[in-house]
Amino acid sequence: MKDIEVIETEKKDEKINVKLKGNIKNLSNKEKDIEIEIYEEKLGILGKTKLEILPEKEREIIFNIIVPEPKEYKFGIDIKDKGKTIYSSLFTKKISYVPISLELLKPFYRNSIYSSQKIDEIIVNVKVGFKDEEMKGLNEEILIVDKDGKQIAKKSIKAEKEKNIIIKIPEIKEGEYKIVGRLKKGENLVYEASIPLYKLPKPKGNEVYIDENLNLVLNGKPILPIIWWGGSPYEEIAKTGADGIVVGTGDIDKLKELNLYGEVMLLWGSEQKKYFEGKETLSEEAIKAITEKVNSVKDHPAFLFYYLTDEPEVRNLSQNLLKEAYQLIKKLDPYHPVQITNDSVKGIETYIECADLFFPDPYVCPLVDGSLTRPMTYIISFMEEIKKAGKNKKFVGITPQVFDYGRVYASNPPYSTRNNRVPTFVEERCMNYLAIVYGAKGFNYYVYGKKDPNHWGAVNFPDLRIGMPYLIKEKKSLSDVILLGKDIKEEVKIEEKKIHYAVKEYKGKRYIICVNVEPEELNVEINVPENIKKFKVISENRIVEVKNGKFSDKFLPYEVHIYTDDLNFQDLVDLKKVEEEIKKEGGWYTYKYKK
Repeated sequence: MKDIEVIETEKKDEKINVKLKGNIKNLSNKEKDIEIEIYEEKLGILGKTKLEILPEKEREIIFNIIVPEPKEYKFGIDIKDKGKTIYSSLFTKKISYVPISLELLKPFYRNSIYSSQKIDEIIVNVKVGFKDEEMKGLNEEILIVDKDGKQIAKKSIKAEKEKNIIIKIPEIKEGEYKIVGRLKKGENLVYEASIPLYKLPKPKGNEVYIDENLNLVLNGKPILPIIWWGGSPYEEIAKTGADGIVVGTGDIDKLKELNLYGEVMLLWGSEQKKYFEGKETLSEEAIKAITEKVNSVKDHPAFLFYYLTDEPEVRNLSQNLLKEAYQLIKKLDPYHPVQITNDSVKGIETYIECADLFFPDPYVCPLVDGSLTRPMTYIISFMEEIKKAGKNKKFVGITPQVFDYGRVYASNPPYSTRNNRVPTFVEERCMNYLAIVYGAKGFNYYVYGKKDPNHWGAVNFPDLRIGMPYLIKEKKSLSDVILLGKDIKEEVKIEEKKIHYAVKEYKGKRYIICVNVEPEELNVEINVPENIKKFKVISENRIVEVKNGKFSDKFLPYEVHIYTDDLNFQDLVDLKKVEEEIKKEGGWYTYKYKK
């Protein structure tokens, strides 16, 4: 076993969070089970991990513990064969608190400079965990060094408790570098910490990453990913105008000729159950399976990103195990992000360190006599939690409900499914734009389904079969506004609290997305800059007049209005025609809610 090293410390609530890393190799010709415990005589066990190691194989271990103070702690390691301990070892490790920490803000994602990025400076957030009197006489030094320790760039400042430091860098070669932060008193080194920096070569396949605006970037271009869960032939789903489909590793070849991308679920059904459920750490068999699957798709021209797992909190999957899987995938493939779908707000917090992209599924469930079981505002808490728990570094997406929830669960009490239905087109549009108002920049639609009157998927319901391609087309026409628009919400004021809104400026034009979150009709006054005289209402074929910096408009239940002062904006959708088509096929379009 190579020495266990402390790679990160953080002081929190007068205790120290410690991240440790080590490598362990099985020199025998038999598979072994390893148990590692970290403990202190008075406090007992502070952390524990278990893992399997195949014959003559080496694996990395990373684990976290919380210790009360800097001192020596005991590490106990047991080697087991078929449950029987055949060897035990005990050693001590000194845990020191390093009161300087570094976080890379630019480049923003995975401490990596991608081939499509042009970066001539880096920004490092430096925090010093000293009290005021301890800061006196200290200086900070930030360096970038290559793998041989050669200095690439350097900046020195007077020590501050927290500061974002900008360092100009020359064009650097591909490879691994270090950003080193030092606290010095005069010429004497007091403390030192470092983080990696990677300059990545151009990949064989697609290059996909998240930028500082939390956009998904595909080969240098931000995109608004719209993905379907499948069920029907892929060529049918392609006609909706979406970008891709959730697939297994074996189906991705079918997408290339349709110009669709694959969101790849590495482990389906029984495989995921075998490798994930009831486990606290990845088995060697799981590592092998994930490695083989990643290597089979990572260079594929139709591959977009990984789907790690669906609703892990429902199956009580281990946070530690999923974090291991995430770290393994990142190591094998730095060019494609990893996503998780959560069923609960708490689940987002629990698994926030296990993925890059989050597409939770806050279904509103029209179940009992046609009303929504959950308020439309249920969506907001999920979007906000991704931003909060992820410290604005995780991608915000959503899995909107595009299926009949009641039909799925009608035979499974305690769900009450009296007069259940699918969301109407108006409700679906409301869900999508409410998520956008709160930061969503990607959509996983569950589920397209198969053409069968007994199936719950979107394809069997006029509101969704007819409506979704129009909604996708409309969102695509606004994708640059959503992704690249500057947030200028302060320029617009709406007193009505039932209207949730976002305001964007793109290429000198304003766009106001307004969402009625209640099943009631509202007359709303909207205050805007006085120099604006008219707004076009996107997809509605109408103009509203502005007088003295204000105008009023009517919002029907759950209705969305999108206003722009770009009077030449090209509408791709006519909502009146969408309504006619849906009703002609027997759909609702909107719903007559009971008071």
